[in-house]
Parts: sequence; C-alpha cells; structure tokens
Amino acid sequence: MGNIVIGGDIDRTIGIKAFNDIQWRRGRRNFDYGSGKNYKIITDYLLKRFGVINICYDPNFISQEENKKSLQLALNGDFDTTTSMSILNVIKDKNKRLDIIKIMKSSLKKGGVAYFKIFQGDKKGVWKKNKEYIYYQNNKKIEEYIPEIKSVFTKGGIKTYPNKSLIIAWNN
Repeated sequence: MGNIVIGGDIDRTIGIKAFNDIQWRRGRRNFDYGSGKNYKIITDYLLKRFGVINICYDPNFISQEENKKSLQLALNGDFDTTTSMSILNVIKDKNKRLDIIKIMKSSLKKGGVAYFKIFQGDKKGVWKKNKEYIYYQNNKKIEEYIPEIKSVFTKGGIKTYPNKSLIIAWNN
C-alpha cells in the first residue's frame, strides 16, 4: 500500500508512506486516529520500520470493542505521538473535527507531538464527493485547519509543512 494517484497528483496523506514524513524515535508509542481498514498493515509497518508501537482508533473500520480499549488508553495521556492521516479533511462539521483534535491532544504526554496530514484536494474550499472514492473532501488549504488545531493546542507550538501536507502541534 503506497501513494495513491488522484487527478495526476500523488496523495501522500494516506497509507503507510504518509508516516514516512515523521521523524520517529524507536520505542515510542503512537496513537493513530483513523487508520482505516489498513490499520493492521500500518501498525506492523511502524513497528518493523521505525520501532514504534501504534495503537489505532477508527470508528468506521475497527470493532467497537477494540476502539473502546484504544480510546481508554488514549485518554490516559501517555502517548509520545499521535497521528491523523487525511482525516480532518473528510469531516465537514467543524465541531466533529475539534472533537478529533481534542482526543488526539488528550492522548499525548506533556511534550508529546501531534501530526496531522491534510489532503487539500483542489484547494477551493468547496465540500464535494470524491469521484475515485466513496467519501467527501473539504478541499481546503492546509492553512485553514491551523486555527482549529491552535484552539486545542493552546500552549504548544504549531508548524506547517505544506509541501508534505503536514501540520505538527506540540503538547506543552
């Protein structure tokens, strides 16, 4: 499972290669919100390639029982990192996006780091159904998600890497 080509552009915000833009440290624990149906492949990949233990939560593709366990672990706040790969951009409702960001922040230790990959689509900001896949896209520029992330990560810094479709937030 690698990069996906959409309209001639490579989408590096999903799949195992989306995780390659992160500077991982061996032995760390990551809470991933929304790995999708490939969560087992992603978890194995992170462990084998980077030595990172990955715990996934995905209400659409993981059993309710597994999600409950994952969410309990997340709410203990002892993860080093948390990831959201192309999730915020498929959630139309701002309050639902904020809920996801809050869960991600609550999963982190003090000094932990959150990584948000954002698929920007055509960047026109018009909510529409994606023709290649059965989901919707906000089609917003990466910068448009920063105020929402800042509203939750109030004390930490935020850095954006538009060329990698990546926003990083620190839990200070």
